[in-house]
Amino acid sequence: GVLHSVTGGRMGLISSAEEAAKDIYFELVQRGLLRRVREVGTRRFMTSGDPEQFREVGSRFLTGLDSVEQVPVLALVNEQ
Repeated sequence: GVLHSVTGGRMGLISSAEEAAKDIYFELVQRGLLRRVREVGTRRFMTSGDPEQFREVGSRFLTGLDSVEQVPVLALVNEQ
């Protein structure tokens, strides 16, 4: 709103997040990978550190941190 009023409507602000989301959506559609099903997925949380500490810190940003699995760092590297 401020940018619009200062420039008299001659300039707009582009959200990089919105543009990235549009590009990703386009790619998913083009490749036939877009899911139309409204199923709820599952999340898997893994840490090489203390699961309780991960859960404590992570709960500030995420929900559903009931299951946190501790794995050795080498297991994370080998999974890729």
